[in-house]
Amino acid sequence: MQRAFGAIYLAASICLSTGCYSVKINMPEPDEDPFAGTDLAATKVPPNEAPPPKNSTDPDIDFIKDMLRRSAEQAAKCDDPDNKGPRGIASVTVTFANNGRVTSTVVAPPHAGTQIGACITRAFDPIYVTSWTKKNSVTMNRVIDFDKKKQDPTP
Repeated sequence: MQRAFGAIYLAASICLSTGCYSVKINMPEPDEDPFAGTDLAATKVPPNEAPPPKNSTDPDIDFIKDMLRRSAEQAAKCDDPDNKGPRGIASVTVTFANNGRVTSTVVAPPHAGTQIGACITRAFDPIYVTSWTKKNSVTMNRVIDFDKKKQDPTP
């Protein structure tokens, strides 16, 4: 047993000292498709990124409503016993700039200023939607019902 362990230890020592492991990272060739052979496509958008810009003049209200619904489902998970604050139904007002980023998230009383309110704000702040050029901003309201895990599709 000791002889077998010694042989393994010796082989590992030699391998580590002679460089059996390389630190070289294989990079794709300039015209090689890095997604070849996978189910990923270079045009697919990661789940936390906005879709490609459509160069639209008006905001995509349906997409904004969908992102608000998704964030409301995340905010419904704020109903953790460790988070202090009222439960029931919460209301939040989210303002988007024309670049697609959230500029303001306001949680209405009685949830404002509580741990639950801060958790709700964290669920809505990272939203990123497609940009537009006509208006400067869009403000929308959303209701979060802590009794439902799946939120209503309309705000």
